[in-house]
Amino acid sequence: MGGYFVTPVENEALDVNAHNEQEQKLVKHPDKSLWAVKVLPGNKYIQARLTGKIVQSLSVDWNAEDT
Repeated sequence: MGGYFVTPVENEALDVNAHNEQEQKLVKHPDKSLWAVKVLPGNKYIQARLTGKIVQSLSVDWNAEDT
């Protein structure tokens, strides 16, 4: 699994990140109440029932550098 986990719940993004083999940068959307974190292969926590969703990449409006 790869891509980014996007959620309105900051703690969900932190939990997903905690289950990455290597910690990733948490990204806050500049205008919306959304958080994103890169999901590394092998992250099994992402299979939990969470509010957010997986996207392949972040749209330009995130103003995020490739993490």
